[in-house]
Amino acid sequence: MKLAAVIIIITGLAGCVTAQEGGGIDAGRGADTIIGIYANAFEASILYPCSEPGTEWWLTPNAEFAEQYDSLPRMGDEVSFMPGPYAFVQVDGELTETGEYGHFGAYEREFTVTEVFEIQWVAGEPEGDRHVWVHEVCEDRGVAD
Repeated sequence: MKLAAVIIIITGLAGCVTAQEGGGIDAGRGADTIIGIYANAFEASILYPCSEPGTEWWLTPNAEFAEQYDSLPRMGDEVSFMPGPYAFVQVDGELTETGEYGHFGAYEREFTVTEVFEIQWVAGEPEGDRHVWVHEVCEDRGVAD
């Protein structure tokens, strides 16, 4: 009986471990550190996590995030239908379980920012496949899987 209890406790603890160094995630655990690329556009708030190439999440910013992002260089003064400017971000927040989030439920997950560690403008725009470009930016920063 004691061995079974130890196995259950160890198994439960293993599920709580989060790999913070690569922008690891553990949904439902509380605050998670995410490293990725963020872009905002008309009816879009997109987070591309470096730890999950090809993935897009809806990002809900806190006031600090919105203020820092809004201070980044812009391509023009008008609202763009294309994402941008792109920003390299490292943030803490909460990640939802899989579902339907964002505009028309187009995103499988939502990440709500609670703390901002870094937001830096990424020079350039994606040419071709946006996900390949995002992965290359993450690799250049040393955080891609």
